[in-house]
This record gives sequence, structure tokens and C-alpha cells, in this order.
Amino acid sequence: MTKTQAQQLFWSSFGLTAYSDSAVPTNAKEPYITYEAVLSSFDDGDIPVSASIWYNSKSLAAIHRKAQEISDMIGFGGMSIKTDTGYMWVKRQQEFARDTDGGGGRDTRCLLLNVFIEFIDK
Repeated sequence: MTKTQAQQLFWSSFGLTAYSDSAVPTNAKEPYITYEAVLSSFDDGDIPVSASIWYNSKSLAAIHRKAQEISDMIGFGGMSIKTDTGYMWVKRQQEFARDTDGGGGRDTRCLLLNVFIEFIDK
């Protein structure tokens, strides 16, 4: 699996459709996740990456539950996904989640997630 495919697999593993920031269709239906796709050599260390969870709701409860689910899946030590040439290691940043104004309208809720991704060669 390529590095790009590993990122798509990770962000899609939470029961929501996930899109790279540069590939969100105009007809995308909430809830979904958008993420920064990064490409890096295997010796660049931690790369700060953000993703956003998008919900259409008057309440923040569901979006906060989804953020907690993602946080729990990553865990304290992070999680790894095998790639063609090694592993992608995903770790939470100190400020993992923040409510934001997604700009999508009155009932659009957006939560910004911050992780580090490190690619480790075999």
C-alpha cells in the first residue's frame, strides 16, 4: 500500500467517508472527514497534519463522540499502518481537537484534528 493509500485507509476507518482536502466532491454529504494528504521521505520525522470532521447538526455531541473515537483508536503511543516500504505512524498532537467555524452554514459543525504522521522505512 502506498503512503497516500495508507492515509486514505486511516481516515476512512472511522465509519465516515474521507476525502483528501484537494478532492472533496461538490456534492459531498455530511458527515465526512477531510484531511491533508502528505508525501514525505522516510527520514523527515514527525509531519504535522490536520483533518476536519464535518457534521450537519445543531449539537456538537455527535462530532465530539467521533473525535473521541478517533483519539481512542490512535491511543497514547500512536498507531501504525503498513505501507509498501515500511510503516506510517500516526500520533496525536498535544492539542488534538478544536471546534472551528467550518464556514458551511448555521448547522454545519466542524472539528479540527491535529496529528503527526511519520513514515518509517523497514
